[in-house]
Amino acid sequence: MLMCVCVLRAQTITSYTCDFENPAENAQWVLNEVAATRDISQCANTWYIGAAGGFGVGSSVTSSGLYISSDGGATASYSNSQSVFITASRALQLAQGTYSVVFDWEAMGAGTPDGLYVFWVEDVSTKTFGNWSDRTNLAIPPYVTNAARYGSAANWRSSAFTFTTAGNGGKLVVLWLNTLTPAVPPAGKVDNICIYQGSPCPAPTNVRYNGNTKTLSWSGAAASYDVLLYNYHTQTMSSFMGLTSTSMLMPDLNEEGYYYIYVRSVCDEGHSTWSYTEKFVWIKGARCIDLFDLTEDNSGAAKCFAGSTENIKETIGQIDFGYADELSQHTIHYVQGERDPRTGNQLKTIPDGEIASVRLGGHWLSDGNMSSTVEYQYSVQAGVSDLLELKYATILEYADYHSESEEARFKLEILSNGVPVSGCAQRDFKAGYGETSSWHTYTYHYGSSGTSTREIYWSDWQTITVSLRDYVNQTLTIRLTAYSCTATIHIGYAYFTLN
Repeated sequence: MLMCVCVLRAQTITSYTCDFENPAENAQWVLNEVAATRDISQCANTWYIGAAGGFGVGSSVTSSGLYISSDGGATASYSNSQSVFITASRALQLAQGTYSVVFDWEAMGAGTPDGLYVFWVEDVSTKTFGNWSDRTNLAIPPYVTNAARYGSAANWRSSAFTFTTAGNGGKLVVLWLNTLTPAVPPAGKVDNICIYQGSPCPAPTNVRYNGNTKTLSWSGAAASYDVLLYNYHTQTMSSFMGLTSTSMLMPDLNEEGYYYIYVRSVCDEGHSTWSYTEKFVWIKGARCIDLFDLTEDNSGAAKCFAGSTENIKETIGQIDFGYADELSQHTIHYVQGERDPRTGNQLKTIPDGEIASVRLGGHWLSDGNMSSTVEYQYSVQAGVSDLLELKYATILEYADYHSESEEARFKLEILSNGVPVSGCAQRDFKAGYGETSSWHTYTYHYGSSGTSTREIYWSDWQTITVSLRDYVNQTLTIRLTAYSCTATIHIGYAYFTLN
């Protein structure tokens, strides 16, 4: 009896960490458990452990993590061909008490209930996980009382929750649910799990980066801190571990792109969730058009205007309350992986190969008759800038009872001394008109009850190239305008880049 008690105590633990770098520990995870009557091949999306799911912390080796894949583990991806739950779990014999769980994750999904769920299940001897893969019953079992959905994050996030165990054993469960809705990447990923007894370690607050002094600072009272600097454009990461002050000099952010800066507290028991700030860097003069030089007083390279369709210059200067605000009229979208919710999260706000885009227009909760314009001065140099490339994506609400001139639209004009240049330099895109092979439709629900709808007519990213070789050594005006409909009802806005 004494020997049995000793063995039991040896198996009981008060903390657990897993960064999925140890093959022996990875083997303790049960992936893709299904009922005996089911075949795992029936599940289009299954869990894997590997580099595609890793979020590296303080390591020079390739980071591994837990991730969903629909292509045999080659990438973190999922298919919407089947509606299914799929689980990964780790059995743990935790001592009696209350525990904090901290983990890093990334996941989108098309919306509730799609997404990632992480939770603790107590006393698993009376519970079966395999039946969760039954595609006909997409309901989390009633004995799971602490399941929370994690989703709508195109970049890595950090979360925490607490649970209490009686010490009878249980499982940490990671669950992916997708239904028959459009697949919205990224698929679910989990890394750097930390479970420890006691209350959560307090995360840093007020994380901020001063671009003038190159200083990162934050507030907190922990013994030490870890910092990560991640460039999403180059997909490179630098780590600074065990810092004992609440500020540090950062390396120069001298590459154009979108940076994420993560900070977490390290306590005696474990670590906190990551707090973060973001920084978008563009270098003036690095391109033919200073695309992102938008200012409230129009002192930058871009001149911004907004107003009614009849008088577009009622307001002069950039209107930007942040690009999630529908009242913004001229904004820069720089979050890699972000998707437009008014297209059912199908449209990427940044085209492939670009670090950011400019959005014209908004007012997706308001009435129409709004217009937004950006103008650039463009110097045409032979062999350097005599070909203009426009990438654009439009969200235009279509109304079949409007005339062509009344529809929401997106317009490109190239002017020489106020007069349109010759050739095919003028483009006018209207909802429901012209070449429509690239257009899609989506019913957007909005309002507090979600019962109000808009029928969105949107175009995925397109590229057109305009020859300006007849205007070498001239300075032209490039004007882009997004219009809602003239009847003050239907919305219209657009994303674009110029090269």
